[in-house]
Amino acid sequence: MIPRVAKSGKSYKGALLYFSHDVGASTAERLGFVEFVNLPIIPGADRQRDVERAGAIMAWTAIHQDDIKRKHHHQLSPATPYRPGRKLSKPVYSFSLRFAPDDAMRVDSAMLKRAAHGALKALGMERCQAVILEHKDSVPPHVHVLVCPIDPKTGQTISRQKDFYKLSSFAQKFSREHQLTILHQREENNARRKRGEFVKYAQVPRADWALMRNYRGKTRSKVERERRAQQEGDRQQLAHRQRRAVALFKKHLSESYGRDKRKIDIEIATLSQRMSRAGLFAIASRAVKRLTGQEAADKRRLQQLINARDNVEIRLTEARAPFARTLRLERQRMQFRHAAELMRDEQYFATRERRQSEGEKRATKLAKAQYAQATRDRKDDGLASVVRSLGATTVDTRSSLAGDGEEQTAVQKKWTRAQGRNPDRPHRPRNPYVRDEGAEPSPDQPRRRRRRR
Repeated sequence: MIPRVAKSGKSYKGALLYFSHDVGASTAERLGFVEFVNLPIIPGADRQRDVERAGAIMAWTAIHQDDIKRKHHHQLSPATPYRPGRKLSKPVYSFSLRFAPDDAMRVDSAMLKRAAHGALKALGMERCQAVILEHKDSVPPHVHVLVCPIDPKTGQTISRQKDFYKLSSFAQKFSREHQLTILHQREENNARRKRGEFVKYAQVPRADWALMRNYRGKTRSKVERERRAQQEGDRQQLAHRQRRAVALFKKHLSESYGRDKRKIDIEIATLSQRMSRAGLFAIASRAVKRLTGQEAADKRRLQQLINARDNVEIRLTEARAPFARTLRLERQRMQFRHAAELMRDEQYFATRERRQSEGEKRATKLAKAQYAQATRDRKDDGLASVVRSLGATTVDTRSSLAGDGEEQTAVQKKWTRAQGRNPDRPHRPRNPYVRDEGAEPSPDQPRRRRRRR
């Protein structure tokens, strides 16, 4: 069983609309049983109406929390002034309980109800108002529990501190009691928490979880091939998208600055060609322009055109720089994402191999224990058959020794290492140098001599 705690909210109506209908639709085909806890509602034919009434009642409890708390305080101690506390800002609390696909044959509606009530009791919310809804869009079905974490009699808010750890311990105990799938990582984490260590399970995003779910039943080499193909497709798609973006950007620059830049280039070429003409007529024309000041004006105009062209180039560079940085960041993000995917795949397969090795070790240990037990059973059966063939009766070795004149069975041993031999046996007399346990030492009893080495 896997419990998941959702984020707290403010609207019971919105939460119940989601839980009591299909995703993105007004139908309710996935909805199974609906059970109301501590709510004055008698289930009728119209379940949607009952669910709306339950949401309205829980919303009323959350809105009038201060009034309920004041009334309870005046009933307990009417002489003491009432001091209001802070109101609960997000009263909508919900969690879900899911089961492994291997437990589909064991999970039924009765077990889902027991699990939901047990989870409420583990959280200390057994007296709170709640709605338990079954969803049948998974195998096996799962339940959502929507709770108003306010005691309807006292108005006190139930603490939700460390709720996930409480649900994790409950899930471990419930799985053991009902012989469901055991999550060894959860048992290890809970054992470390009992020893005082801080252990927080890393939440996996849903996209990554769906990706890991696709890895089930696939070998490592096949996943690596699929990952390489997927990353190569990402690179080709990004390259195609960036080529298209570069073409559109160049078109934008051409429309914005290209016409002005071409006009400036034509003017610079025309003016430079006119100023650099050769021949007697050109020399005479330049002399006239020099005397009239036209040549200096042409030089100033040429310098202005060159400056304008440089300004256009600067504007183009300023426009290209952020665009190039955007393209570079996209490539870097893709590289980082690919590296993270490869690292996540490596961690996944390392964890899977470790769990497989641990499972093999446990299976080997169990097989050895079963083999040892079977060997002991065969030995006991063989000994019992020998005793039956001899016609003797078994004697309990832990019982007291028989008295004088009572016959003993020759097949069974009369002593153990812990009890020692029978001191009355004639072939092994009692050692006078060994004192009895609990006996007082006598002066005439000789001491045991130490052997020198």
